[in-house]
Amino acid sequence: MEGRDNGGGRSGYPPDGPYARGPPPPPYQHELGGAKEEIHRLNMVIGDIRAEKDAHSREFIEKRLKLEAEAMRLRNEDLRMELAGQVENLTQELGMARADNQQIPMMRHEIDGMHQDLMLARSAFMYEKKANVELMEQRQAMEKNLVSMHDPDNRF
Repeated sequence: MEGRDNGGGRSGYPPDGPYARGPPPPPYQHELGGAKEEIHRLNMVIGDIRAEKDAHSREFIEKRLKLEAEAMRLRNEDLRMELAGQVENLTQELGMARADNQQIPMMRHEIDGMHQDLMLARSAFMYEKKANVELMEQRQAMEKNLVSMHDPDNRF
């Protein structure tokens, strides 16, 4: 039995038999390897899911930003239209005010004319009132004279 070493194998060569490459791994190491492969596969799936989620998030963010920009544009457009309407109304009001202001000198002239007419009417009224008082006094005096002329007791 020369040429055999204490391990039962030939010197310089690995031993023959079922344990030629070493003892088989215990069963949990085999399961551990499968679990590691499963974990690796799941990590890749998780990575893919995260990448997809990030892509969706970016897409939603881009859509939100576009919608916000559109909303801002619409608000600005609405505001612009509202302001344009206000400017148009104010321009019309300004035009009417200018037209009214152009009428002021003519209206002042008319008012001055009416004031003069009023003063003349007042003077005429006062003149006629005074004349009526004088006429009333003359009438009363004449009635007195008539009454005294017809009075039989009052003879001249």
